[in-house]
Amino acid sequence: MGVIAEAEENLYRKWTDGYSRERLIGNFQFGKVYRGVLRCGKNVTVKVWEEENNSYAVLPGDNEIRLFEEVEFLEFFKRGGPRGKTPYHRNLVKCRDRCMNPIHGKVVYDLDPIDTVQNLLDKDVFTWRMRIKVALGVASLLEFLHAKHPYLPYLIRNLAASHIMLDQEQEPVLFDFSMISGGILYDKRNILHEHVNGCHGYTDPTPGTWSDKCDVFSYGVLLLQLVSKVQDLEEVGTGDKQTISEWAWREYKSQKSGSSKSNFSIVHPSLESDPLFNNVDGIKVTMLALQCVHNDLRKRPSMKQVHSDLMKLHAAQLDAIQGEGLKLGSVASNLQVDDVSVHSKRQIYQDHKGPIFSQAVRRPLQENNLKIFFYDELRMSTNYFSNENRIDDFQYGKIFYGTIQDKQVVVKIWQPGSLSWASNCDNAFRLRDEIILLQHPQLICHPNLVELIGYCREDEHFGIVYDLKALDTLFNLILKGIENPFMLLC
Repeated sequence: MGVIAEAEENLYRKWTDGYSRERLIGNFQFGKVYRGVLRCGKNVTVKVWEEENNSYAVLPGDNEIRLFEEVEFLEFFKRGGPRGKTPYHRNLVKCRDRCMNPIHGKVVYDLDPIDTVQNLLDKDVFTWRMRIKVALGVASLLEFLHAKHPYLPYLIRNLAASHIMLDQEQEPVLFDFSMISGGILYDKRNILHEHVNGCHGYTDPTPGTWSDKCDVFSYGVLLLQLVSKVQDLEEVGTGDKQTISEWAWREYKSQKSGSSKSNFSIVHPSLESDPLFNNVDGIKVTMLALQCVHNDLRKRPSMKQVHSDLMKLHAAQLDAIQGEGLKLGSVASNLQVDDVSVHSKRQIYQDHKGPIFSQAVRRPLQENNLKIFFYDELRMSTNYFSNENRIDDFQYGKIFYGTIQDKQVVVKIWQPGSLSWASNCDNAFRLRDEIILLQHPQLICHPNLVELIGYCREDEHFGIVYDLKALDTLFNLILKGIENPFMLLC
């Protein structure tokens, strides 16, 4: 190893704490990825190609070529594409530095990741909304790459959950292009007998040349994993060797009636209980994934079609509104928002009744997500649900005045057993339905609909927080008005 190469290696070791297990994020097809911290304190991702691989033979020069092509590809779009005017895609990783070592190639990305999608697949913290956001982001990127630039379309050829990371804004970022073909790079579509194929389970089993429909197949497998939480077939106990795509199709074909097939879904039960889950979305995503992994290439959609279909999902519409700066009940760190008069809100509602409203409909977003509260936070905000803070009862629980970071709010708590027919399961569905309703694109800006800050879903506790400075319920005010007719005028 030369002096310069040794110095570079020492830097990479220092950034990754000697490639320690604590800094290891996971494996990609040809090596490992680590969390790195630069001398300036910036968090980055370090990818290392390995000389030895248990799954694939690494021939002399392989890693050097893969690293060179990946850097060329990323730099091409960093320069603005063929005419220097193409915006850098949000879901494409950004290269910061590289080490062109012929044996252990390395690259540093401007990426501070939460984790790989592979590592998050079976985690409950990886919510339905986050999964749809990943599906949308990757679909958007593939649609972008499959378009002509004005060269041949780029083909990823080794798309996998282990090659996608979530950044700190929960956006998916594709970070491996070791087998990329087309565009400004060498066209590998007609190389049929490479010593390295795509990732196991993601590779299109249909014989023939590589095409964009091979990426569509890999994407379909990813979509199946996102909604089913299945990483490998051992988790579903099939007992025989089959891929996830084969398992999904077998499940679909096992449905006896036409109605069962039309309502077929492989969404994991834990995701179905997510407050933002929509049953129709679950069915649509399942069927879209099955189309992507269809054995007949002609029946697979293009990534443009996939992206278009995903954008019609309820969860995608909510994200689209958030992306335009609309307030979806999000709470800022300081919980301060600009005021909007009732008159102006009413006028905006009358002018914008379409499915997606303009940026002026709601006050600007401060955070992308609804605030998720702990039950103890709601208790403290309402003085431990004291009688002094209690406003009234509603059908399934109680409503309280609350204060969060010096802002007056209203806290609604569902109480299990408050009625003989009210169960925890019922309350979970009520909470979910209310969140969906309050974020519906055609209702969100109505001046007479309460605004949502966040919610609590902790064990048997279910609550919701409104951005509302309440006087009292109408029922109580009517009673007070009867006792003192002049009270409402005070």
